Amino acid sequence: MLEFQEKKRLRNILYSKVTLFAIFILLIFVARATISVYYKQKASGENLAKVKEEAAGLEKRKKTLVSEIDRLSTDKGAEEEIRKKFLVGKAGEQVIVIVDDDKINKDETVGNIGKKSFFSKFLDFFR
Repeated sequence: MLEFQEKKRLRNILYSKVTLFAIFILLIFVARATISVYYKQKASGENLAKVKEEAAGLEKRKKTLVSEIDRLSTDKGAEEEIRKKFLVGKAGEQVIVIVDDDKINKDETVGNIGKKSFFSKFLDFFR
């Protein structure tokens, strides 16, 4: 009989309104913490994807820089780079300048537009 009364007392304590309210509050805190961890995990996954993408880009850039260094370490590569940057040539070489006629005509018409009178510019505005 004593055992039955102890079970009844324990059951009364566990099923009391105060205990159920405390368990409910504890459940809310646990759920809130779980949701917070979920969102942090999701953000970490997104950051990891960004970092992996950036690392791949850096690896690609590293390969291009290494190939550029290899190219510049040769005499031919250094010569090409000097020619690009400083517009120099070897002794005995000559420069040929090719002029595009279309570009000259366009430049002339653009120059003529700047020389138009104010009234002509005003009329062109409404066309």
